[in-house]
Amino acid sequence: MLLINDGKSERRVFVKITFNEKGISSLRKTVYFRNDMRADFFQRWRWYFEYRAALLRVKYPKSFIELYHDS
Repeated sequence: MLLINDGKSERRVFVKITFNEKGISSLRKTVYFRNDMRADFFQRWRWYFEYRAALLRVKYPKSFIELYHDS
């Protein structure tokens, strides 16, 4: 997503963590979603989003957990 501001374009990023316990992709549940972040904010906080996904992987080791981000 691009945000036009005073003739300058600024890239915006989203983060989404999905969780699927049964193995069927249509039953994925969104556990975390954050939208409309600037790219520099995302880079500073990327560790946090990966940490949140890792916590789910530890809690549900047999489940499918995916971290999406548009960067």
